[in-house]
Amino acid sequence: MEREIICIICGHKFKGDQFDECPICEWAFTGIDKSLEEDEIDDYNKISKAEAKRNFAKGLNIWGEPLKKVGFATFEAPKN
Repeated sequence: MEREIICIICGHKFKGDQFDECPICEWAFTGIDKSLEEDEIDDYNKISKAEAKRNFAKGLNIWGEPLKKVGFATFEAPKN
């Protein structure tokens, strides 16, 4: 069932469901994201939240590739 998801890495809001990827940073919403420790790696994303946030701060997606351009929006990593 599709719902509004707020990406825990970049803060982007998007409509999706479990295992859908954020269209900005490509983090996959697994449903257990908030319960993961910052340095814990889940089976789906293959990268920790801390590393994904470091990549995002450098303008990279979770795989280390440049972020996709989406309109004129700019995104900042959420504060934890």
